[in-house]
Amino acid sequence: MPQDLMDTYGECWPPSLFLFHGRRMVWLNEDPIFRKRGKNIFRKYMLSKEGRERMRNDWREGNKTLFAHTDIIEKTDLTKLSEKEFLALWQDFYKHINAFWLPTIIQELGTYGSEGVLSDLLLARGVHKQDIPGVMEILTAPDTLSFYRKEEIELANASDIVLHQKKYFWLKNSYNGSSVLSHSFFEERKRKLPKDLHHREEKRMNETKKRKADAQRKYKLPKRIMDIADAVAFGIEWQDERKGYIFLTIHHKTLLLAEASRRLGVALEQLLDLPFFETEKYLTGEQLRLSEKREFFGIHQNERQSKLLSEEEAESYWNIYVEGEADKNIRSFRGITVSVGKGGAVRGRVKILLDPHDLTSFKEGDILVTSMTSPEYVFAMKKAGAIITDTGGLTSHAAVTSRELGKPCIVGTKVATKVLKDDDLVEVDAKRGIVTLLEKADGGKRMRETQKRSGE
Repeated sequence: MPQDLMDTYGECWPPSLFLFHGRRMVWLNEDPIFRKRGKNIFRKYMLSKEGRERMRNDWREGNKTLFAHTDIIEKTDLTKLSEKEFLALWQDFYKHINAFWLPTIIQELGTYGSEGVLSDLLLARGVHKQDIPGVMEILTAPDTLSFYRKEEIELANASDIVLHQKKYFWLKNSYNGSSVLSHSFFEERKRKLPKDLHHREEKRMNETKKRKADAQRKYKLPKRIMDIADAVAFGIEWQDERKGYIFLTIHHKTLLLAEASRRLGVALEQLLDLPFFETEKYLTGEQLRLSEKREFFGIHQNERQSKLLSEEEAESYWNIYVEGEADKNIRSFRGITVSVGKGGAVRGRVKILLDPHDLTSFKEGDILVTSMTSPEYVFAMKKAGAIITDTGGLTSHAAVTSRELGKPCIVGTKVATKVLKDDDLVEVDAKRGIVTLLEKADGGKRMRETQKRSGE
């Protein structure tokens, strides 16, 4: 993939580290290099409306070939294929998936860099630094619905649950695996959806457009800045569209891996850990022995190649970058406001959620705290009183979804999952981008000890 990006676009992501442990995944880059390269790619590929729309249209056209291939996978009895036929089916799938990812990886990196481009221009225009996050939240809000919201509207209006389930059975898939959702899953959700959901969303979208127009007038923003904001919103919309397709193709990848696990005599979970380029080595016999499932797993990727880390290396990096300690005396911290919600500060009990599928103890109104969100977090986000993340920015999934749900959300705090614990009482002031720890879950014992040591 890195070499393909260089060959096609002359650009690639900066060196990256992907770490996996249990059901968690962390992705690391050197931020200054990452942002600088993102800015360059945004200017090169995303600023031109004609250019970015052509890229997306070409991508959509190419997806027709991918989904023609996944239809074959769905309809084929994989157990009856010869080793040669099965390998060819896997290789074709990998080829189409690679083509699916290529343009969107460039677009995604450009979107990350776009925040800096837009904020620099707003600052130069005279917008106060403290106002820039709020102005950017307004200007970059997508003008289209997320794939999740589209599904909800279709479900609310669906007269045939069987057809709806057939279209959206993959809705709770993630990089950690896939499942086929039952008819009852959709029937239960349909009963809880408001009948006028479509009209509510139309009203919200009209309000979004009005807020943009109001911001343009208030800050006297020229067309150039509005065009750049449109390019940012375009990138956000494209990433969301891609995510829906990713979840669908994960289903087909799992079908192939399930058959591969049968042929190789290994557990499916072991194969789910592997990247595409490693899986093929086992299918071809190039790598004859699959080790036990690793607790820690990592990939280092540079501009030319991807390399698997040893389990010891992956664990070491995990302990350094993920489990590192934060200052336990922190009583409040800041992040980037990506959604103010309905206005005003929100108080609630913290729930650290690192596995989006484990919602058994997540209550209505809990403050969702996590390292980052992805679409499978939507079901928790709907119940949350507010959302706080360690990473992310105005173009992140948490930003898009929290705006859509009308939930207060602060991202990019860097320390939330390390400072806060389950059942801590916090106040989330999204207007100011501040999270305040009001009471520790142990009744304030640790907080009082901290105060005593500091002489307060």
